[in-house]
Amino acid sequence: MPITFQEFLQQRGKANIQLSDSERDELYKEHRRLYFRERNKARTQSKKRIELWYSNNEYKELKKEAQQLEITVAQLLRDCIKGYREKRYVRSKDKGLQMVCFSLNKWGNLLNQLTYRANAFNTLSLSDIAELKKLFHRMNERIENELQFVPLEDLIRSEFEKNPRTLDHLETIINHLRQQAC
Repeated sequence: MPITFQEFLQQRGKANIQLSDSERDELYKEHRRLYFRERNKARTQSKKRIELWYSNNEYKELKKEAQQLEITVAQLLRDCIKGYREKRYVRSKDKGLQMVCFSLNKWGNLLNQLTYRANAFNTLSLSDIAELKKLFHRMNERIENELQFVPLEDLIRSEFEKNPRTLDHLETIINHLRQQAC
């Protein structure tokens, strides 16, 4: 599939021929139609569309949560699905954990940018290093302030109060682990 209109004209043998405006317009329309058909075909082969229906209130909650994390709603849903498949659970309602994850991502991004800059230009400014240190200290403060370690027994008791089936689920997990150990 030709990428540009000029390549399309060359493929049709009309690149060096003087064309009337109407002929040129028709060829351009044909080029755009073929271009978008091929582009959409390639896109549908590599990606699939999924639709989910939410109530307005549910969507507002998702959108608010995505804005807090500075990502799109689609990315939030992809991350949730990926976390579910990989059995990684993050309590999205826990603001402290969100802020720690946000700080960690921001620090990692800055570190990657500085690494690229150092490798590409063989130089780093003192302000870049100071910014990295500042973000690192802020991240450590958030971890210390927001995350608290909960004894396992207290966690199980609090989860059992919320959902009495928690013990059944834990028992299933323990039995499965025992079978694997034998």
